[in-house]
Amino acid sequence: MNKTLFSIIFIFGFSQLSALEQKWMNKTEVRGAAFEPASHRFRKIYGNVLPSLQIEQARRFANQPYLELWGNFEWIFANGTAGHSCGKSSIDILNLSMGLKGIGSVYRDWIYLYAGIGPDLGITWIKNRINCCEDCEQSHRHTHHRNVGIGGIAKSGCQIFITPRFYFDIFADYLYLPMSFHNTTDIGGFKTGLGLSGRY
Repeated sequence: MNKTLFSIIFIFGFSQLSALEQKWMNKTEVRGAAFEPASHRFRKIYGNVLPSLQIEQARRFANQPYLELWGNFEWIFANGTAGHSCGKSSIDILNLSMGLKGIGSVYRDWIYLYAGIGPDLGITWIKNRINCCEDCEQSHRHTHHRNVGIGGIAKSGCQIFITPRFYFDIFADYLYLPMSFHNTTDIGGFKTGLGLSGRY
């Protein structure tokens, strides 16, 4: 009797889990990437590769399983030189983006490819410091700038499931982000990285 009851409970639980898996609508992903700026001036000040930390949320449509709506929060940061041997500069870039992507399986339910596009809102904070200007006033030794720009992002990647619920995301994105300084400069570039994700 106990074995029969256990078998019924197990079969019922498994069937409910399978049904739940078919209804998984959401994905949450923690991402790390190497950001390569497109601007020569940007690279000269802050280097050729900057770290990018991201959190991305996606939701698929119930009647369109090959289409997802996504939103992304990103922080890019770096230290560099401010054009002087004794000058320092630091930059923080906050990117908020969202859009649509198409996604499809290329090998059963384990490997998926996707591509997407969407607008991006970028905010930069730049702090410059001059350490060797002894005759300068304090306000001239430290300068702060904040800028806002609107651009776009193209996304592509490969999702590899290690369990039905968790997967790795190997991705390559391109960000176009014009920002007004003394003149308009594209501070976007390529991003390649890895994400650890779960769906529910």
